[in-house]
Formats: sequence, structure tokens, C-alpha cells
Amino acid sequence: MTGLVAALQRVQQALSAAGIESAAIGALALSVWGRARATSDVDLKILLPRERGAYLLDSLPGYTPMVEEPVETLRRLGFLFLRDPGGCRVDLLLADTAYDEEAIHRAVEMEVLPGQKARLCTAEDLVIYKLIYKIARPRGR
Repeated sequence: MTGLVAALQRVQQALSAAGIESAAIGALALSVWGRARATSDVDLKILLPRERGAYLLDSLPGYTPMVEEPVETLRRLGFLFLRDPGGCRVDLLLADTAYDEEAIHRAVEMEVLPGQKARLCTAEDLVIYKLIYKIARPRGR
């Protein structure tokens, strides 16, 4: 998990330097607010319009998109999967709703590991996101 936390911190620092707000919403956030869960990626909601995909990619030098047309993917689908310079997968999900925007604004800086902080969605927003994704992507039993 140490590598993923470092990946989260790196991407949030790069986004912040570019003036792009973000909040971790996936298993890393769950491990802080609830129970630790195995994960192999970093999930972030980011506050950026779909039309600014090129700016996003320019703001993340050293990050490799996992699709051939990343700007078009962002514009069409509102998300993008990247590999960070350390090889970790980073899933960027654009804030497409007013709720997403508010959740990002409510995000708080939390200690993810001793001495290592990152911006996470609130525990309440994490519950809502988990419910939304459970409905949108039901898994078999």
C-alpha cells in the first residue's frame, strides 16, 4: 500500500500545482475511513471540464495514458486510466455532476499512512460513491 499512497500523493501534487482539485474516492479512502481493502490502483475524482483533457495530460508529465486517444476518451467518457512514473495505475474520473463538485470541495486532508497525507472524500461521500458504483456496476455473487 505504501507505493499506492506515494502514487496518490504524486498525482495530487501535480494536479494541485496545475490548479486542479481532486479527492481520492476508492479503496485507499476506504482504508482510512473504514477497513483496509486490497487495491492495485488509485481512484480520484477531479474537478475539470471534459474539454480540458489536453491541459490535464500536459499537467501530468511522465504519466502514460492506457488508451490510444486519451483526450478523446476524457471528452467522450469522462474518465481516463494512466500509469504513473512509478508504474502504479491511476484512475481519473471527472466531476460530471454538481454532487461530484461538492464532494471534491468537501474533501479533507487525512493521514493515509503515518506521516503521509492526501485529500480524501469525506466518509459520508465515500458511502454515497460506493452505493452509486454498486448500482452502476453490480457484481455477481
